[in-house]
Amino acid sequence: MLPAAAQTYRRLLLQKERGDAPEYKEASARLAAITESLKRLREAERHEKRGLAVLNNLSEIASKSGTAQPAADVERPDPARLQLALWDFKQAVALRPDEARYHYNLGLLYEHLNFDGQLNRENAERVKKEPRLLKEPVAAYKAAIEIDRRYLPPYARLGYLYEWQEENDKALTFYKSLLEVAPDPHPMEVKEIEANVLRLERRFFGNVGYAAGLDSNFNLGPPPQDSFPPPEDETFTSLSVNLAYYLVRSPQFQIPFSYQQDMTFYYRSSIYFSNHGLSLGFQHRPSTSFSYGMTGRFQASFAKNGGVGLLLSQGTASMSRFGTIPTILSLEYGFSDFYFRHNARLDAKEHRGTLSATQAFGWQDEADLSYTFNDRQSPGSPDNSYQGHRLQLGYRRWLRPDLQFRGSAAVFLQDFLHPDSGDPEGRVRQNTLLSYSVGLLYTWSESTQSLHRLSMAGESVEPRPGICEPRGYPAGKKHRIGRL
Repeated sequence: MLPAAAQTYRRLLLQKERGDAPEYKEASARLAAITESLKRLREAERHEKRGLAVLNNLSEIASKSGTAQPAADVERPDPARLQLALWDFKQAVALRPDEARYHYNLGLLYEHLNFDGQLNRENAERVKKEPRLLKEPVAAYKAAIEIDRRYLPPYARLGYLYEWQEENDKALTFYKSLLEVAPDPHPMEVKEIEANVLRLERRFFGNVGYAAGLDSNFNLGPPPQDSFPPPEDETFTSLSVNLAYYLVRSPQFQIPFSYQQDMTFYYRSSIYFSNHGLSLGFQHRPSTSFSYGMTGRFQASFAKNGGVGLLLSQGTASMSRFGTIPTILSLEYGFSDFYFRHNARLDAKEHRGTLSATQAFGWQDEADLSYTFNDRQSPGSPDNSYQGHRLQLGYRRWLRPDLQFRGSAAVFLQDFLHPDSGDPEGRVRQNTLLSYSVGLLYTWSESTQSLHRLSMAGESVEPRPGICEPRGYPAGKKHRIGRL
């Protein structure tokens, strides 16, 4: 537009006699202003072009870091070139402060410089210590929106940043603002934002799990007598269903109401159990590195051809620390009250303490190690009272965003506290139980990992594949939604 206007004014001036005519003076003044604007525009575009070369290079490195394809073939710009790119974008903004695209590209470069292209837990912790790291890109994106409220990319980036910081209310505000100004029908990238809104507002979650395993029970105490036949290995399969509705759901505070069901079949002994439980609890996370919570649970257990065999009431209290190594360190205390409907002698009370450590390896893999001590007292049947030590090692891998492989191995040592009533010599049992299992978990809620990577290129005036065109922009000036 500016070159065409300058050409028009030049033609007008050529048709006028030089002098003090008001039309000549007005045309001359406007031509001078347009010439200066053109000069500033061309200078700003030179700065932008040089900055985009660095920004797109960083974007390629960040996108490859989240895949199996090595990024070694892409050379990372040296610090001097990065600072030059930052200066270039700042100069472009200074020369053309009313161009939303320049502010947006400046925000992208800040994200790459401050977070190395990764919105992960480690960088989230850095933001708590250095708020500037987040304020710089946020200010640039908000400036772009102030200039052009129909420019979609900065809305998306602000939503991603606030969601990463677990400020879901702010993230929803920008996601919904994007949907309000997006063109109809919504392009695929805008539909992804719609999915983000549904996910953040979702209150109902659930998963289905299947496992197969082997239990091996060995006596560690005296050799078994004729009255105590040696234990045998037992294979089993288990199917579980977990459903949860969040009465309150925010990153800092949650109140879930849950239903759990698991069905287990032991093949050698042909025993079938089905457990059904309801639980209500709360979880509070006052900071990104610490959380605590409590849960109350009631469970009914059904046995094959036996109806309700066991009623269980249980309460737990837990606290967790989140970091780098280990990713999660948890301490839990639980109390259980067992009521056997058909044999009151077996009623028992149990205290339990668990210390566990979980280590994540990227977004796909995690391993955990836990130790549990439990003290179970059965006043009506003293020979069933024991103290136990359980050590368990587990491994999990996300095969897809909604499908997880699980494997575990555990050893459970039981030290019974009273002589066995069935042993004529009155000896005290000491057993160990080895358990192995593998299985799959299918979930229709998001995974526990919330590690995101930046994989976006700079915004330029040239059309790009896979982009959307907001209303109010002329053809040929398309703008891609900023994406993770």
